Amino acid sequence: MYKGTEGIHDKNLLQAKQHSSLKEIGELLQKARQEQNISPEDFANALRLGEGQLHALENGEVGNLPEPVFIKGMIRRIAEKLNLNSEEIIEHLKLIE
Repeated sequence: MYKGTEGIHDKNLLQAKQHSSLKEIGELLQKARQEQNISPEDFANALRLGEGQLHALENGEVGNLPEPVFIKGMIRRIAEKLNLNSEEIIEHLKLIE
């Protein structure tokens, strides 16, 4: 590795791990929503959240989501609405604020 690129490599690795964690969490939330027979439209409306943001979160589309602190807030609200342990889910997500 060229001198000075270690930080870039570490940052890319961290982003890849974050994306993976977010994708796993999104799948968990989507599965819980579907098991409760709640449509994406109804769920987004109940949370006062854009359906596009819900879709992006459920699919782990980091590029279509706001800053990490807001993602955590979204996850917390969604998990609580689905009667899931939001703290465990947030703990699983290793985002840097």
